[in-house]
Amino acid sequence: MHKNPVSGKWKLVENYLDYIHSSARFYELGEEGVYHVYHYQEIHNNTAEFPPRKL
Repeated sequence: MHKNPVSGKWKLVENYLDYIHSSARFYELGEEGVYHVYHYQEIHNNTAEFPPRKL
């Protein structure tokens, strides 16, 4: 899923970590991008804060 922007017909970026609308940077590097990303474990464990705190 994270590599979709660089594969097939899309070719939106050279490196999938550079696509600003992807959560890949969060999961791969621990960096939050344009949007807040809830880790799937936070949601599964019911520990996610809604709405998210401002950083």
